[in-house]
Order: sequence, then C-alpha cells, then structure tokens
Amino acid sequence: IVTKPGAKAQLASCETPASEQYARTAHQAALAQEGTRMVSIRLALCDIEYPMGALTVWPATHTPAFHEQAFGSESGNNGGSGGAAMALRETPSVHMDLRAGDALLVDSRLWHADGANTTGGSSSSGLPNHAGPPRSQIVLIATFASPRLFPPPSECTMPPRLIGRFSLLNLEAALTS
Repeated sequence: IVTKPGAKAQLASCETPASEQYARTAHQAALAQEGTRMVSIRLALCDIEYPMGALTVWPATHTPAFHEQAFGSESGNNGGSGGAAMALRETPSVHMDLRAGDALLVDSRLWHADGANTTGGSSSSGLPNHAGPPRSQIVLIATFASPRLFPPPSECTMPPRLIGRFSLLNLEAALTS
C-alpha cells in the first residue's frame, strides 16, 4: 500500500468481529464461530512518521467486551459511527511510527485506522500540512488465516486472479515466472 501526500485518513475499523452476532458476512460469522481470526503483518518499506499517515491502533479493542460496547447499538455496523465512534473516543490510541524494516502484527479484530498524509506543504484538502518535502508511506501487508476459513474472493482486497496463487512455499518461484 502506498499512501501519497494529500491522502485522507481512513475511518476506524476492524476486519472481523470478536463475536458471531456482529458479523456482516458469512465469512466473518465463520471466523467468529470458530474463535479464529486473521493476522496481518504490516512491513514498513520506508520510515513512517505521524504526518505520513502512520497507523493508529486502539489497544485492547480486539476483545468481545469492547466489540459488545462498539457494536451493541449499531446492529453490526463496522464503521466509525454511532456506538463504535463513541467507544473509540473513550479508548486511548497509539500512533505506530515505524522505521523501514519494522514489522507490526495486527489481529483482525483490533480497531485501527491509517491517518491522513499531510506531508508536503499546501493542500487543497483543507487538512493541516507539515513542512518539508512530500513523502509517501509504503507498507507491504500480508494477511494469514486458516486455509479452510480463507475469505471468498468477493471479500478480498487481492485481485481474484491472484487468490490462492501464492504461498510462502512457492512465492519466490511464482514471482520469477
């Protein structure tokens, strides 16, 4: 993922709910029912500081108790409004400034959001900007899950033609072919 100067912040979200009752898809329900989650590794390919849109995480928001607080009044809405927004406002967050080569493991139930990239001076977005040259944030993200609970292609951010094509066992050969 490349976050260029001027990119807006993402809404806070989690990929999977901690409880089946808050699932938005059959895949999320299966993950919650099995007590399984996905884990993503975010590998910084450059130094990433707050003005570049560094990831914000809300520690301890992966728990069933927090999800009940966040989703209870939202009827499964996973988006940064209503109960989730209120619950997140009351929870301390951490900005994850990373150095090139740093890796961060993120549980799919953890609430998180990438920030706005405000580097590079003036902007038409109306966001405050930080002095200095424009800098893009570059992060490699890989998500791991049990193969039997891998999401259907319609729920993946990976192009369908690539799903199932790569594994850690064949990655080098697949990339050179």
